[in-house]
Amino acid sequence: MSAFFSYEERLHLQSNLKEGLSFKEISRRSGKDPSTISREVRKYSSEIVTGYPGQAHNTCRNCKTCNRRRICGKNCSRRALYCKHCNLCNQSCPDYTEEVCWARFRAPYICNSCTEIGKCSLVKNFYDAEESTHQSKRDYF
Repeated sequence: MSAFFSYEERLHLQSNLKEGLSFKEISRRSGKDPSTISREVRKYSSEIVTGYPGQAHNTCRNCKTCNRRRICGKNCSRRALYCKHCNLCNQSCPDYTEEVCWARFRAPYICNSCTEIGKCSLVKNFYDAEESTHQSKRDYF
């Protein structure tokens, strides 16, 4: 079994992850060890900090029920709206408690197949075949 992934193998891995397949099932389909697949995904997944349409990136556990306004003062990019729509208010709010999606820390370590991705304003991990190929070339040289 080869430890390295070609671009085509990475494309297949990306599509299998998008389908929500386990590392074991991907292993059976690709002929690679599950631990090799796991290392590939963990090493070359990208952390993305975004919100979703109409919602800023906001990691506060209370953002869905918060009714505070103008906590970050004159620096607020959205002064007229509630703080839950502002990513700057997290730094100033005394009630801020970070919310973390624990799915990023257990297999498959990525959000490619997550059904809630359209409603998530937390930090996300994605595996992209093209980006992982570029990263691996930079690591190699």
